[in-house]
Amino acid sequence: MTSLGDLAILEEDKRYLEMRVARLDTGMAWAEDPPSRTRHLIGNLEAAPLADGESRPRPRFWCTALTAT
Repeated sequence: MTSLGDLAILEEDKRYLEMRVARLDTGMAWAEDPPSRTRHLIGNLEAAPLADGESRPRPRFWCTALTAT
């Protein structure tokens, strides 16, 4: 085990890298077990009028990650 603050070096060969890439391509690769579910919500959209007659949207953005315990 590497001590806190020390550099951990991984010596990966081609076969191991191919396995990692294949795992990422499955869409089932995550760092948490069970994987968290992330939800993004845009609400309270306001239109701010500009001097040239255009308007600028002012959304409120909310992001939450739900984890199973």
